[in-house]
Amino acid sequence: MLKSRFDRDSRKYRGGFTLLEILLVLALLVVLSVVTWPSLGRMLGRQDMERAISDVQVLLSAARVRATEAGATYQFRYEVGGRRYVLVPADAAELVAVADTPGTDIATAAAAAWKRSGKLPESVTFKQTDAQAPSGDAIQTELLAGLLDADDLSRAVWGPPVLFHPDGTASDSIFAITDDDDESMTITVRGLTGGTQAFVTAVEE
Repeated sequence: MLKSRFDRDSRKYRGGFTLLEILLVLALLVVLSVVTWPSLGRMLGRQDMERAISDVQVLLSAARVRATEAGATYQFRYEVGGRRYVLVPADAAELVAVADTPGTDIATAAAAAWKRSGKLPESVTFKQTDAQAPSGDAIQTELLAGLLDADDLSRAVWGPPVLFHPDGTASDSIFAITDDDDESMTITVRGLTGGTQAFVTAVEE
C-alpha cells in the first residue's frame, strides 16, 4: 500500500524536544512555583486557622450544654503559647454535690465526669498577650483522670479558665489564636449567654 506524500513529509520532519526547549519549560515551572507558593502557603495556613477556630468554638458550645446538663461548672483551659486545650469540670467537690449516687467520693465523681482534650493544628497556637498572662494555677489532677495525656496536661502552663455555669452563663473571656503568618483571630465568650464569637484582629501585609 502506497503512503501519501503528506505521511512521508510529516515523518521526515517529526522530531523530539530540544534540550533548550526542555530547559525553558523547566525554568517556567520554577518561576510559576516561586510566584504561587506564598499564596498557597497562606491559603493552607488560613485553612488551619479556620479549622482551629471551628474546633474550639464547637467545644465551647459543648461546654455550655454539658454544664447545664450536669448541673456543675465546667472550665475551658488553653495552653498559652502552645497548642493544647482541655474541657473539664471546674471543681471536683461540686461534682460530688450534684452526684446522683449518694456517697460518691471525689475521685469517682471526677473520673466519671465528661471531659475532652485537643490540640490545634501544628501551625496554630494560642496567642500570648499582656492581657493573657498565664493563671499560674494547675488543673486538679483528678479532673484530668481518664484523658490519654493526663500526665502531660497536669504540667502544662494554662491561661485563665473560661467558666461555664449550670444556669447557662459563662465568665466574660477573650483569647486569641495565631498562625505562622501572624494572622490572629480573637474568640470572645459572652458571660450572659455563654455564646462565642470569632473575628480577625490582625492580618499580615
